[in-house]
Amino acid sequence: MKKNLILLFMLLTATLANAGIVYVCPDTTHINTPGSFTVEIHADENTLDFRGYRIVLAYDASIMAFESAERGPLLDGYGSYWWRVFDVSPDSLHIECMGFGAGISVDGPGNILTLTFQTQSPGTSELVIRQLTVYDVDGMPMEGMATANGVVEIDSSVGGLSEAVADRGLKVSPNPFVDRVLLEWRQQRPGEVKIVLIAMNGSGAHEIWGGTKPAGQQHQTVECDNIPSGAYLLRISAGGITAGRKVIRR
Repeated sequence: MKKNLILLFMLLTATLANAGIVYVCPDTTHINTPGSFTVEIHADENTLDFRGYRIVLAYDASIMAFESAERGPLLDGYGSYWWRVFDVSPDSLHIECMGFGAGISVDGPGNILTLTFQTQSPGTSELVIRQLTVYDVDGMPMEGMATANGVVEIDSSVGGLSEAVADRGLKVSPNPFVDRVLLEWRQQRPGEVKIVLIAMNGSGAHEIWGGTKPAGQQHQTVECDNIPSGAYLLRISAGGITAGRKVIRR
């Protein structure tokens, strides 16, 4: 009996030692310029013979704002795949990716997911992998997978939302809107402006206007007749500093 227990312990130890890890890469991301930045999620060399994943992430929305997600190059070889980004709240960002086809799989190490965020204010936000399921070649959950969280540090030189676009002064009308929308905001300094609609269901982002604006009060009408109906985050970026509102396209 004692020998059997020792053998079982050795087998469990070996299994855990070879368990795969999915981790935030790099473990600490330093940002010293305002605007968009990317963080990657990687699978290590012990994550073998898998075809997809489901991951739930959390972060501090006062420090950074989610913009978009793309599957990593490790999973680019699939002819067809399932991809979904949903429930994009900062404490529950869900992303799913699964390759289709008999017997297909990939091996780590490599990038399985690239996330794009926007700076919001100086500070430190942990990027937490709250839940993870990795699916094997047969589409079944793999046992023993481990995770490692990351940290995003935004330098004090980046500044906050109010430095270029005053969030409190952003007005959107009408809301809900049909084919066009009027935006009003006060811009504290001249510079490039980009207006983007980000689908709340994770289906993508649409740049609806871009150009240069002087300092002062702004009025901009934007045509949106080619935008699908749904809920969006309307985001104005000026000099890398952003302000946003939730809007509905009917």
